[in-house]
Amino acid sequence: SPPVFISHGERDEVLPIEACSRRLVPLLQSQGLDVTYYEFEGGHTIPTEVGRKAFAWFLGLDAVIETQGAKVRS
Repeated sequence: SPPVFISHGERDEVLPIEACSRRLVPLLQSQGLDVTYYEFEGGHTIPTEVGRKAFAWFLGLDAVIETQGAKVRS
């Protein structure tokens, strides 16, 4: 199974976090997927720092770039 990166804004009004990521991430993890999940303050957007973190994760450089303001949830 491929690893999965998910980020979600805590104040997303388009796709509410409770109905989406907070429900789907545990489901994916229960299926054995390796999920990296970041919640950030904000809405239906991708903040620059989270975009950088996602790109670094994709390249396998996850530990190189710090994401400020994001909370890792497992």
